[in-house]
Amino acid sequence: MGRWSYSNRLTVEECKSISTKFLNQYNYFNGGVRSGGMNWTRNGEQTGNIGFTVSTVEGDECIRFMYAQTDNSTGEKTELTTRRVLNRLHVISGGAGQTENAGRDPLTKLSERRYRGL
Repeated sequence: MGRWSYSNRLTVEECKSISTKFLNQYNYFNGGVRSGGMNWTRNGEQTGNIGFTVSTVEGDECIRFMYAQTDNSTGEKTELTTRRVLNRLHVISGGAGQTENAGRDPLTKLSERRYRGL
């Protein structure tokens, strides 16, 4: 349930977001350069959209966001591009109770590369 606001500022629930979980689910981190986009709607009406390009090419590991910002007082639109570096995070696969890696040092278990942070 939302809260009543004393100002015209957005609440957290109203903010638009893209998660690395979403990008990973749709294989944007599987190598190379991939582009996509996302639309946000409320009550069937589009409230925003953004384009993005994910690069996992070594030396250029980043995500670029392409979007427009509208000045509410003039209606003037400004096209913007923002670049964020992707950081690698090694995740240890397996855990307590799994027998496939029994007897092995936890640090030598198979690991997979995941990206975190935007």
